[in-house]
Amino acid sequence: MFRKLFHYFYSGILRRKKMASAELSPGRELKEQMLCEINTIRSYGLNDELASEVRVHEIRKSLKRIRALLKLLKPNLPERTYYRLDKNIGKAASSLTLMRESAVNLRTFIELFQKNESALPSALSQKIINSLTDQVNAAYKMSRENFHSTLVSLGIYMNKFERSLSTLRVNNLGRAELINTIDKSYIKSVQAYRDAMQTLDTEIIHSWRKQAKTLLIQLKYAPHKPVQQPESLINKLDHLTELLGKEHDLAVLEEVLYNNMGLEKEERQKIHLLVSKSRAKLKKQAFESGKMLFSQEVLQTRRAGFTA
Repeated sequence: MFRKLFHYFYSGILRRKKMASAELSPGRELKEQMLCEINTIRSYGLNDELASEVRVHEIRKSLKRIRALLKLLKPNLPERTYYRLDKNIGKAASSLTLMRESAVNLRTFIELFQKNESALPSALSQKIINSLTDQVNAAYKMSRENFHSTLVSLGIYMNKFERSLSTLRVNNLGRAELINTIDKSYIKSVQAYRDAMQTLDTEIIHSWRKQAKTLLIQLKYAPHKPVQQPESLINKLDHLTELLGKEHDLAVLEEVLYNNMGLEKEERQKIHLLVSKSRAKLKKQAFESGKMLFSQEVLQTRRAGFTA
């Protein structure tokens, strides 16, 4: 196992050195980046010295990067090929959700309680913490028991993805096409922001976050940047997605508490008041941040930077 771990780790280093030293086409560079992420996933899968939750977190980050980069190749791929590849990545990501969700619920409630200690009776807070801790322990136990089989399934999806990716001919993707695709990703983020503003619906706001996260990853890792100084845009997107992520974690937490805790009506009302207040604050900050990125006032200026 150590030899395999070393092989994947070293292969990733060699690929990155090759990318740095060679003049690759945009399509080829995207392909190499995704292959590097596959090696990263395999390295974490084999690294038994790390806690399983750390491995899951890092693997999920690589899967998100692969999926966002794959979208940049979409215009140059047969539709059937793209959706087959995307489906494999989606299945791989969904196999890793159980452990993460229970841990996030506990962490979210503890952070919420620490900021608002007087908002809930101590007995109710302790009851919730104990219940969420039990859920985490149960999820960890199930994940540990099934972690090997989960990694085997993940490996199968990654092998399928790698074989399909390795045979793709992507040299026809040029710099202008790549920048145009990122421009379209920005426009999708603008529309997602408008939809979220109009509806204030939890799932639509979450869709806005996912689209903004895709744009963030593409700006970070695309071989050609569509703006002269993308760091400011990247930092703002990073801040926005963090705010939206915390808001969605609170929404999920409230649903879990309502459905799995057997709370009394009065207890539910107290939790709803606390969660709603915190979500409203995060949404206010997120929409202020979104206005700086996606409002009509900045749209034309931003697009001019993208298409220049």
